[in-house]
Amino acid sequence: MESRELLDALHLKRLAENYALAVDTADADLFAAQFTEDGALEAPRGRFVGREQLRGVPPMMRERYRGTFHAVFNQVPSFTGDTAHAQTYCIARHFFAEEAKRHLCYEMTIRYLDEFARAGSGWLFSRRQLVVDAVRTFEIDVEKT
Repeated sequence: MESRELLDALHLKRLAENYALAVDTADADLFAAQFTEDGALEAPRGRFVGREQLRGVPPMMRERYRGTFHAVFNQVPSFTGDTAHAQTYCIARHFFAEEAKRHLCYEMTIRYLDEFARAGSGWLFSRRQLVVDAVRTFEIDVEKT
């Protein structure tokens, strides 16, 4: 792998990490900034196109869950000029409480089918399609502070 392609691959991985961070911190602007102006996210909760719609994703997640935890794993991109694609593997945990006050985690084993476009000196998502491979819900202990 050429050094430029290796740097580009690191940039793509950082996009996925920033995306995860933006969801976990409910940072709508950071989330939208990972996409091209007309970028799209296709997920079980809908299709979000353009930065204005994308800004609505982190608040929607925060309304539904008291918190989230996203871990980004392997990603091996393929490059064609100023575009690239990859599968990005993740675990997404979503924390909530039942009426019975049990604390639960809804965990998803997921992959993103990612498409990227070079934008100026960097890269952005042009499209992310979320593929759910497995889910499970389990009770968790919550530390009291």
